[in-house]
This record gives sequence, structure tokens and C-alpha cells, in this order.
Amino acid sequence: MRYIVFFTFLWTSLLHAQEGMWIPSLLEANEAEMQEMGFELTAADVYSVNNGSMKDAVLIFGGGCTGEVISGEGLVLTNHHCGFGSINRLSSVENNYLRDGFWASNQKAEIPAPGLQVTFIVRIDDVTDAVRQDLDTDTDNTKIIEQRIDSLTRMATDGTHYDASVKSFYYGNKYYMFITETFTDIRLVGTPPRSIGEFGGETDNWIWPRHTGDFSMWRIYANADNRPADYDPANRPYQPRYYFPVSLDGIQEGDFTMVFGFPGRTQEYLPVQAITNIALESNPDKVALREIRIRTMEKYMRGNDTLTLMYASKTKNLANAYKKWQGESLGLKANDAFAKKRQFEHAFEMWARDSKYAGVTQRLNTLHSQLTNYNRATDYTLEGVLGIEAVRYAYNYRNLSALLADSNSTEDAIVKEVEKLSAGVDDYFANYHIPLDREVFPLLLEKIYMDVDSSLQPVWFREQAVRYNKNFATWANAVYNSSGLVSAAGTHQLLEAIRRGDRNALKSDPIYQLFDAFYTTYKTMQATALEPVQEMIEREMSLYMEGIIQSKLKDRIYPDANSTLRVAYGKVSGYTPRNGVYYIPQTTHVGILEKYKDGDEEFDVPDALLELMEAGDFGRYALPNGELPVAFLASNHTTGGNSGSPVLNAKGELIGTNFDRVWEGTMSDLNYDFSRCRNISVDIRYTLFIVEHLGPAEWLIDEILK
Repeated sequence: MRYIVFFTFLWTSLLHAQEGMWIPSLLEANEAEMQEMGFELTAADVYSVNNGSMKDAVLIFGGGCTGEVISGEGLVLTNHHCGFGSINRLSSVENNYLRDGFWASNQKAEIPAPGLQVTFIVRIDDVTDAVRQDLDTDTDNTKIIEQRIDSLTRMATDGTHYDASVKSFYYGNKYYMFITETFTDIRLVGTPPRSIGEFGGETDNWIWPRHTGDFSMWRIYANADNRPADYDPANRPYQPRYYFPVSLDGIQEGDFTMVFGFPGRTQEYLPVQAITNIALESNPDKVALREIRIRTMEKYMRGNDTLTLMYASKTKNLANAYKKWQGESLGLKANDAFAKKRQFEHAFEMWARDSKYAGVTQRLNTLHSQLTNYNRATDYTLEGVLGIEAVRYAYNYRNLSALLADSNSTEDAIVKEVEKLSAGVDDYFANYHIPLDREVFPLLLEKIYMDVDSSLQPVWFREQAVRYNKNFATWANAVYNSSGLVSAAGTHQLLEAIRRGDRNALKSDPIYQLFDAFYTTYKTMQATALEPVQEMIEREMSLYMEGIIQSKLKDRIYPDANSTLRVAYGKVSGYTPRNGVYYIPQTTHVGILEKYKDGDEEFDVPDALLELMEAGDFGRYALPNGELPVAFLASNHTTGGNSGSPVLNAKGELIGTNFDRVWEGTMSDLNYDFSRCRNISVDIRYTLFIVEHLGPAEWLIDEILK
């Protein structure tokens, strides 16, 4: 029986040959499979230290996206939503690049984007032996590991301009060091109007068929030695070791595709109780809390350009995960992921009998069941109380609060902290609207009061609720009429009082009192309840992961995503979301015309684009039937962080830019299923058509296609 189960799981795993996020330096092990699927190059073309390779054209864009170099002049392509924050900051009411778009007429007209940076991977080193040597697996090795990692990164970067980080893989069973190079002089080259870059809005987010022109272009500048440098007009376009050639040949269903990028986080090996907690409890809770914030923001932004500029980026950031969580739970239920996890765990325990791995899945499930109430309290703290902007802003005052409470703190130290906080006050409140936050306050706090176990709520919070007769709107009015932390003037006044020696001013502020009550309760819960259980889970997961590798019950074992460089490969492929429905993998401009609604916030398009599409002359970018391709589907395993990733064909040529997944397949972070997991990409032909004809920026087309 043990061997029947073993071969059943081996066969099942073979059906999912397109699952996985692979470390590029180890891709030689996948080379034969990739070539069988149609790949025409080698693993050395993807990753090489000594020669320019694909990895040298892939970069971390900003804080959490991917971008790719597409010319010898350091031109970078990524998503519109990845550049959204920077575009928003560069915009004003007079020059609203976010709304109207922008295309530089030449390199001199490109706009510097302060605070934006991109990071390349120079090389990847396996440092497992150096980190794990002679560790006692029965004790907490955290400090020893941290010391060894610190030593390794210093040795790797001393005397260079590089940075280094070491990441854990397979729950601590492997460690890899990433040597990186970061550039900070990044300039906006072009972006389509928001109505193109976000066409479909939240209605279409995570949905197929899709017609979003989700792209933007930037350029990296370097000093005379082609090295990173702060902004300087004398800097020159970066000369990359490699850049992706662009193909206009298009795609056909069944074509090989590859995605290169920095996927953020997956948890493919969690036990069944963990994904049950996520799908049936945590996700629904977080969705309900974000719903309150999103709908309130939308209400205030509607018809108000000033508030739209203030809250557009905030709403977009909230909405992305909000919809993803819904799709993730839906997909896990539809795919019967819970039963499949139980089945695998049963097979694993049969294999593990009489070994050190025996009982590990039962222990893990028991530990995760102990976290249920604590998980809810955590979610309601992070998405609920910190969903109130003023309370989240108060988080920045923790250090000042500690200094004020410490009788040994010097006045100089306090004044220094006050000055640091004062410097950011005006910028913060330039994007804050009191009436909106005041409306959110009672809605979120009442849910916390009603839904969270009362023993895990701050005593102070419960007392205040009683004080205001559980009328949270009345409480909100009292707080926003008296707190200094809800306006720039009030905050400056509060900080000035502290500067003059008032050590009680901050702890007397009602917004800070609310933050401090929840923060203190959360930290106590974390230290006394969460961390001990999580430490046990980490040890058991390390053992479980080691057992999975040893058991060979899965033939496709790859490390969970952790924001490091990965390769995923698959094929252009449609899918069946439900009975009787099949989605073809290509959309065209016809879908834009069908969805178009004049003046609608989600489905309007610029008149100039409408005229071009109605004329129907798409030239070299047209499909054989004369239509303009817009987006396509493939079976590449992606997640958050892959936004902006290059999508490559069998020859390693750029055919699209990854920007989303289908809603039914968002559970791939926890449970990949080939039948429904698809990534969505902007077809490069649509991107170039917009650049050439709507920009118009023919000089960029010449640069890209030369």
C-alpha cells in the first residue's frame, strides 16, 4: 500500500510539469525539460557569471516589482502599476502625468524620479555549508546564523560598491547569497494615460479576458564609469551587460514561454490546517475590513480630482490584495485543495513510519489550530485599527514615545527625534483627508469590538467603548476634534510642545493612546502566544521539508518564493474556469471597443486611441486577421513581485510583460493547479503600438527595435 500511494503521487506530480519557481543558477537541472517543451537556448544563456546573460537584464523595480532592460541604452520596461507611485508623485494638477500620460521627446526630456531605484543580481552563491555547519538542530540557532550571514555578506562586499544578502530556502535547509548592484538615478521615459494603464479598473482586476495596457518605461542613468550614482545631469544612460531583444512574431497556443522575475511569497508546502485558516478565516476577515476602507475612499474620490490624486495610489494598493484574497479562497475551495493536502499528508506519514519524520504533519496541524484566535486578532490589528490612517501614522512616533517615557533620555535625543519627525509632517498630510479618515474610524473599530475575542482586545479600548456607550461615531468626533495627529498644524503644535519639554503631550493624545493600546496588546500577544508557537512551527516545517525532499513523493520540489530571482516556464494556454466555458489565450482591441464606456472611470479610453482602433490600421503590430493583440495567457507559475516581469519566447525574445493572474488561479501561492493557474501579460505588440502611435514616440521604437 505504501508504494501504491508513492507512485500515485509521483504520477500526479508529473501532470504539473509547468509548476515551479526555479533558482536561475541551478537551472541546468531543468534544461532538458525546458527544451522538450520548446526552449531553444541553454541554462547558460539564462544565468552566467562570466558572460552577459538574461539575468543581467532583469531587475528589482522599486520596492516590490520586476523590470527588464530592453535596449543598449538602459531603457527599462515594467508595469504601469509598478511605476504608479512614482508617476503619481511626479504629477500635479497642472501636469497630471498619471491621468494624461507622458512621453519624453528625447533623453534630455526624461524626468528624474527621486526615491526610485532598481537593483540587479550580480551573482548567486550557495552558502549552505558556511551557514549550517555544526549547528545543533535541537536548539535555537538564530543568533549564530545571523552572525555567520553578517560575516559572509561583509566578506563578499568589502571594497566594492555591491550589496549582499543571504536568504533561507526550503525552510532553512538551504541558504543562498545574492550579490546585488543598485542604481538610484532613474528617469521616467513614458507612461500611457491611466485610462489605458488601468483599463478595466477593479472590475477587471485579476479577471480574464483582459485589455489593460499595464506598462511604463524608464531609463537607468550611471556615472562616466557606468556605475551607480545619485542624480546628476551629467550622468549617462546605463550600458547593460545584456538586454532583451523584442519579437513582433507574436504567440500561438502551445508556444513555450518563460517568466523571469522576483516573486514575493508563496507557501506551497503548508499543512492542511494552515491553508484552512487562510482560506476560510483570515482571507474573509481581511476582505471585509478592506472593503470598508476601499468603498469609503472611492466615495470621496468620485468626481474630485484633488482627492483622487491623494488617494489613487492608496486605493489601488488596498484593492489589489483585497480581490486576490477572494480569488485565492475561491480557488482553494474549487480545487478541493484541503482534501488533496490531507491525502498527501496521509501518504507522507505512511512513508515516514519509524523515521524521525513520523508525526510531523499531525504536530504541524495541531500547532496551526492553536493560532486561530490569535490570527484573527492579528488581522484585525493590522487591517483594522491600522487601517485608520491617523492611527497608522502614529506608528511612526513609537521611538519618540520610548524616549519620553525613559527618565534617562536626554533632551538632545528627544529634540533630534522631534526634528526627524517634523521633517516629514507636511509631506504626509499633503495626502491625508480628515473627513475620510473620520468616517473610516467608527466602522473599523466597531467591527473589532464585535468580532475579536474580548480577551485579546486592549482593556483601554473596551473601556473607551463603554465610555461612549458603544457609539463609535461619537467617539470618532471626540478624537478627531482633539487629537494633534490628524492635521499638519496639530502635529507641528504637538511636536513643538514636546520640544519645549512637555513629556506628557504625546501619551495624552487620543490617537496615540488608541495606537499604543493596540500596539502594546499586539506585542504582548506576539511575545507570549504567537512567537513560541511560530518557532515550533518553523522547526517542524524545516523537518517536514527535509522529509518531503527525502521521500520523493513530489518530483517537482522547488523553494517557495521569497523575493529572490526566479525562472518559471510554461506555455501559452487558455483554460476552463467553469463547466462549459473555455477562455482562449489572446485578447485584441475588439474587446476594448466592446467594453468602452464614454466617461466611465474604468472603461473610458482617450479619444485618440478610440480613433486609431476604429480606423483599424495596426500595421506591423496586427494579427493575421487584422486585429491588434492586447494581452495573452500562459501557464507560468507567478505571484506578487512578478509584476513587470519579462515574458520570453523559446528564443529568449521579449513577447510581453507579466502583470496579473486569473482570479480562479490566485491560490497558486498555496496550491498550484495547472488546470486553472494562468498568468496574464501585456502583448509587446500592443505596448509598442501605443508608444509609436499614441505617444507618439517613434524615437523609442527605433531604439527598441534597432
